[in-house]
Amino acid sequence: MNALEKSNDAPLPVHSQRAVEDFSEQFVREKGAHGIVKEQQQTNVVNDVLFATAKTFLENAIVRCVVGTTNTTSTEGGGGGGDLNKDDDEAIVHALRRVKAVLNERIRGRTNADVILLNAVDRSIVVAKEELIAFREEKKNKQTGTKKGLNNNESSFKVYKQNVISAIREMIASDVDQAKRAIGEYACETCGSDCVVMVLGVRDGLVENFLKMVARKRRVKVIVLETSVSYEESGKAMAEEFARKILMSTNTNNSNNNNNNNNKETTNSAVEVTIVPESNAFAMVSRAHLAVVSAQLGVFEDGSFYAPPGTGNIARACEKFKVPLVALAPSLSLTTLEKPRIERMNSSRNSSNHHNSNNNNDNIDDEKSLLLSRERNGNPAEVLKHFRARSVKTGRDVDAVAHPTREFIDLHEKVDLAFVTDHGIVAPENLKRLARELYSAP
Repeated sequence: MNALEKSNDAPLPVHSQRAVEDFSEQFVREKGAHGIVKEQQQTNVVNDVLFATAKTFLENAIVRCVVGTTNTTSTEGGGGGGDLNKDDDEAIVHALRRVKAVLNERIRGRTNADVILLNAVDRSIVVAKEELIAFREEKKNKQTGTKKGLNNNESSFKVYKQNVISAIREMIASDVDQAKRAIGEYACETCGSDCVVMVLGVRDGLVENFLKMVARKRRVKVIVLETSVSYEESGKAMAEEFARKILMSTNTNNSNNNNNNNNKETTNSAVEVTIVPESNAFAMVSRAHLAVVSAQLGVFEDGSFYAPPGTGNIARACEKFKVPLVALAPSLSLTTLEKPRIERMNSSRNSSNHHNSNNNNDNIDDEKSLLLSRERNGNPAEVLKHFRARSVKTGRDVDAVAHPTREFIDLHEKVDLAFVTDHGIVAPENLKRLARELYSAP
């Protein structure tokens, strides 16, 4: 009851079932992932932006969609007759499936935020189906067939709706709000005392949180690989941010321990952070005990994943020197989409551009390909703010740079790889089982 009342505090733009579905379509199509990400750009941490995207979508579209759903569908009786009401226990599931259908229409395998939203809808559908089983059992026990019984059915559906909303809010708390902390706690188990950890120098909330948590418990050394075409937001600045946050965390913990004489936990007074260029990954990885990377941009069931650019260099170095590789990934990043779907789209687009190279519509195809590349890999102008290059063949400014915002890693069969999620440490061969547990409805 409290969950439903709390949801009603926000103004509902729609009340009827059809209007709720239209609202969900408009939210996904017009605002959607790209709009939410732009609103959450106050932080430079990509992982935090994706978490905020999922939370905003669940609270605005999914919860409101459930609130406005009714369990009766009206059918006109014809002529001057009234409407015939028919109970629909699966109304909430149908509404959520419609939202998923809208997402599938706009997803092309381009952006990671789209995949996060699709996974959030799948989790919501599973929650609704689990609550539906309990609702039908209770309805079967209370059903009397009288008019009073119909009122009881309506009140039971309200309780079912409240249970779904409460379960979705619990999912937000566990899989979104507490995911980063849970991943950090599980990842600390992979790191021993006096361990040398290699990380990539990019802004990522999962890696930062892991370093802060492990520094409170063990003495570690961190090797940061600076990788950027610009030093304004990453590279050396990122390593300094790592060291500053870790030192602040350990100093605060030390002061608390000094005030509490009964606390026997020992913490570090400093963390050694070494900055090296990305090109030195093969030279430095032999000194590391493990490498920690972020896989929050998307994890496939076979163990391949998307990661920030530069991760592939670390993965190949770990393969060469037999160094364990730990990939941090929230459960919402684990997708059931087929990997060849994205690869086929890229290859088909490249082949079509090559086939139409002699046509008069080359400029149109190039513009479409450029827009598609920007949506999937990001706009290079956001990184290269003052960079301009001119093509020798066309004489026009070149707007595409071979520096995408994500890199596809498919070395799970050659590297000693382990995924750390908010559900525990998972081997690549067990990702499919975890996906079935998360997204398969009873």
